[in-house]
Amino acid sequence: MILARWRRSRWRGFVSTLSPCVGWCQLDEQERCRGCLRDVDEIRQWRDWDDNQRRAVMEQLPQRRAAQQKE
Repeated sequence: MILARWRRSRWRGFVSTLSPCVGWCQLDEQERCRGCLRDVDEIRQWRDWDDNQRRAVMEQLPQRRAAQQKE
């Protein structure tokens, strides 16, 4: 068990920021995905971005979700 925890903790250092994609891809009028809330450019560039750029988008998602729910 200790070894498994150690492996997981070491692995986290190598894992990049995951995609917010939820597999429900549909664009709204503003060309933003209704599923993950990223715009077309963010989706297109995601693979090429570093973790800092990805985290910046991830931090915006709660505000985007709140705005989406008000609509």
